[in-house]
Amino acid sequence: MSSAGPQHAGGNQGNGSQPSGRGLRSLPGFTVAAVVFVLIVLLGVGGIAIANWNQSATVAIAVTAGAAAPTSPPPTTAPPTTNPPTTAPPTAGSGIISTVFSIAPRPGKVVVDTVTCEPHASNGRFNISWPKVSPAADSYTVSIKSQTSKTAFQSTVDVRPTTNPLVSTTFDIGNQPEQFGLYLLRIQGIKSGAAGDPIYRTLNYSAKGKGACQWGASDGLPPLGAFSVDAGPQRQTANADANLNPNANRVNLGFVGAAEATEFVVSVESLSSTSSYGAEYKANAGGSTLIFPLRTIQGYEPAASAAFYGQYKVRIIPMNGQVAGDPVYKTVQYQQWSTEVWD
Repeated sequence: MSSAGPQHAGGNQGNGSQPSGRGLRSLPGFTVAAVVFVLIVLLGVGGIAIANWNQSATVAIAVTAGAAAPTSPPPTTAPPTTNPPTTAPPTAGSGIISTVFSIAPRPGKVVVDTVTCEPHASNGRFNISWPKVSPAADSYTVSIKSQTSKTAFQSTVDVRPTTNPLVSTTFDIGNQPEQFGLYLLRIQGIKSGAAGDPIYRTLNYSAKGKGACQWGASDGLPPLGAFSVDAGPQRQTANADANLNPNANRVNLGFVGAAEATEFVVSVESLSSTSSYGAEYKANAGGSTLIFPLRTIQGYEPAASAAFYGQYKVRIIPMNGQVAGDPVYKTVQYQQWSTEVWD
């Protein structure tokens, strides 16, 4: 780089030939020369200082113009997250048999031979009573309907227990001869919306002022209609996975009848005191499928033992709001080489 420019400027200052102060400022290049002079004074004399300023100017301007506010460096390690559960709870409508489930507590079943039917004089009024059940029921659905009398009679009431150890209700049947005959009595406990199992007795109304409870059985026409269940292992195709054929882990349930039911509650409980597997869920009309854990294959054969092997009690009950039908029970046996179902 030539040093002629700076030396020439310095010579003009030395010989006293520059114009007055105002005229000097109006000369071309005065401002640049002044900046150069200040840098020479501050950084040192000669062409080296000017060269340093020229080289650094562009870099300094570029950095200043493009610089952003300093930010904190991102963490080198992401914060720990909560691990998902190893076993997801069954979803509503699924028949997955697992260790993550809950079965709503149901009330106990009324003991059949403790139910009494006492007439009131000869007016055709009967008082029906029975001891409280355990586990306790919030209420009882009690119905009575004629079976052999010439006059049709049917009535249903909800009865709530009191402090009295006996629960009771009254039915007025009538005191005419055509009203004599047999009447079917049904009592079913309810606890927090969960229906227990009903019991049946027969009221034998033989004459005015005479009548008593006898042993009885359902006439096949419970609330919500007659109901049955077709159940069996799911059939497998010839090329099914070796873990499913011939060891099907699914049991199909087909619901037949109960036309007035809006849903079915399916409960699955192990009959083994050491097993913690089961399920309870709501199913739609038509049917459902129970899905047991897959058998573990060891050397091309199912493992000889597993915590989920054994027998299970399956209960299916039709429901319509708080109205419950009669449940149907099935037993499922899930073992190493077979899946069987029976009543």
